[in-house]
Amino acid sequence: AGQFRAADEAQLRFWRMRDHNFRYGLKALKRKEEIIRLEKGEATKESIDARIAIADWYQWHRRYAEAIRNYEEAWSVAMQDDTTGRWIDERFSDPLELPIETIFNQGAIPLGTHNEAEVVMNFDVNRHGEAKDIKILTEKTLANQASITRAYHYLRNVRFRPTVREGEVVRAEDVERNYKVRF
Repeated sequence: AGQFRAADEAQLRFWRMRDHNFRYGLKALKRKEEIIRLEKGEATKESIDARIAIADWYQWHRRYAEAIRNYEEAWSVAMQDDTTGRWIDERFSDPLELPIETIFNQGAIPLGTHNEAEVVMNFDVNRHGEAKDIKILTEKTLANQASITRAYHYLRNVRFRPTVREGEVVRAEDVERNYKVRF
């Protein structure tokens, strides 16, 4: 028969904390969007950025239907104005790693970091912001195998802001990125 394991107390605490963080983070983002919309209007870059932040929050927490709806609404509102229309196309032209972080980028090196490498990868990003069909373009050697493995596993777990074309969230194909991996 199937194996069923009841969640232990630590797992239950983690789930409650995660749900608490999601709810209160979303509440703060929606409050911010409402304030900006009331002060500056609905079709301003600031208002649209606030809506995109809400969509990113849903995306990060794997609430894909709400994320897609918010991305498409942000695009629709932006297209009402020529200047924000061009701006939103640039905003959604390429997938963006979420959360916007410096894990693979230049910047401060975390404490305890002994290894650093660059890994070039090619992949697709589906509508849910997941990397699919990952190909490693960096030559594999014994010296860089650990870096390639870490980059691959990170990319499998990261969420992306998806691409929006003509108001619809679509799959981005042939995305090529050069990541700096530190561990």
